[in-house]
Amino acid sequence: MLYIDTPPGTHCYILFTYGYHLLNFVNHFFEETNNDWRTMLIHHIAAVALFPGLIFGGLLSGGVVAAWIHDVADIFVAICRTLNVLEYKWSSTLAFIAMIIVWFYTRLMLLPYFIYQAAVTWRFPEDLSHFNPIIYLEIFFVSIM
Repeated sequence: MLYIDTPPGTHCYILFTYGYHLLNFVNHFFEETNNDWRTMLIHHIAAVALFPGLIFGGLLSGGVVAAWIHDVADIFVAICRTLNVLEYKWSSTLAFIAMIIVWFYTRLMLLPYFIYQAAVTWRFPEDLSHFNPIIYLEIFFVSIM
């Protein structure tokens, strides 16, 4: 899984995703502190630390999958917020239910399974095995997220 050709657009996707998380990290310091401010700070630090290791460590293919699994529920969050602002109550409720189902499946089922599989199966080839700690570091950061 480590050394596969990446499809077109993979690099753009991971860089756009990294930019999104980097912007959230910077904006976090300008937000009003609330109950989950520290928790979200840890989340943003983990995200900002995760992406350079994925890009420069040769783990881009797995990083794209993890980023997509982590972010796919955000599509339904945006739809739900938009419909709620437009005061479409039934549509907003349906979008909320879809968001909860997708979030539960991707974040609580798929992502932990993906992290487990990465921890068990991902290894660099023997001549590059001294880079294996990068894999463990990246698994640590994606687990924090």
